[in-house]
Amino acid sequence: MNWMCISWQKSFRKLFYRYARGSFEETKAWLRKLIRRRVIQDEGEIFQYTHLIDTLGPKLNAFIKSTK
Repeated sequence: MNWMCISWQKSFRKLFYRYARGSFEETKAWLRKLIRRRVIQDEGEIFQYTHLIDTLGPKLNAFIKSTK
């Protein structure tokens, strides 16, 4: 395997991770809209989703930072 191919793969992965973070931010925005519009009203469900978002965000950022 040549070095250009490996380099391209690393840059492609970094780009993919940035897209993943953007998708995650979009998911957070939609969750806020759903709560504000009262599409999701169950307090237990809201807590479950917000807890998941609060847990995954820092993990995703730490993962992306560790790949630099």
